[in-house]
Amino acid sequence: MQTGSLLLVLPALLLVSALFVACSPESQLQVLQHNITINEFTADAAKSVAIVKGVVKNQGIWPVQNCMVIADFYDYKGYKIGTYTDTLQRLEPGQASDFKIELRGSEAWKVATCSVSVVSK
Repeated sequence: MQTGSLLLVLPALLLVSALFVACSPESQLQVLQHNITINEFTADAAKSVAIVKGVVKNQGIWPVQNCMVIADFYDYKGYKIGTYTDTLQRLEPGQASDFKIELRGSEAWKVATCSVSVVSK
């Protein structure tokens, strides 16, 4: 292949790869909001619960199947306590859906913060 032909093909390949990334389910999904509530039962830590609620939206032009919302819970020192998930079966273009993820038990009272992300399985 000649150098001139390669220079014409390379931008086209870059454009096609950018379109594939833009159309991927992960790039379409967005966590619009989330908040965390911690109910600590000091007399019985096993009954403690940390709850993350929020909203995920499909910002793309294609439906997305099997969306997994992932919450990573951290303690006050920034150490990861655990990862928990919720699954949304299908999100149509422009559709928003609520999610709820719970961490129950003796680890829940240690939760200080969490990070939330969403992917397509």
